[in-house]
Amino acid sequence: MSEKSAEDIKKKIEDLDAFIIDFENNVRVEGEIKFPIEVSAVVVQKNRRSKPQEVGSWVAIRPCDDAKTYLGIYLGEMPNGAMYHYHEVKKALTLSLLDNPAIYVPELKRVIRGSESWWGSIGSPEQLKQISDADIQDVWYVKALKELSENDANS
Repeated sequence: MSEKSAEDIKKKIEDLDAFIIDFENNVRVEGEIKFPIEVSAVVVQKNRRSKPQEVGSWVAIRPCDDAKTYLGIYLGEMPNGAMYHYHEVKKALTLSLLDNPAIYVPELKRVIRGSESWWGSIGSPEQLKQISDADIQDVWYVKALKELSENDANS
């Protein structure tokens, strides 16, 4: 690792440490906020998907309450809720919009959220294949939750 890279990493860690300390000391989240408050700035944050999906693209989708996989059409990120926090020193109120993928399933004639399904992109309707229980069990966060729950059971 170059000296420049090591310095960059050290700086990012220091910045993150400073952010965490500031957040712990000065930020109040939702129920912790004592109203009335003085607000000098309002910040709206949208969550960003790490890999944007093209609106109108084909997806394979298996609702959590169904064993069948359907052909779906990705509609985009739709509002699913919001949370807010207040920085007491900066007097900034931050609203974080919580979006979730919305997928229209023609066969079911309804929109299914990403959070209530297993889904993935496909190039064409001909590529549709069943999303199996084994596929679901192979997802990294399902494995992590399973391992955590096994560790809790063994504790």
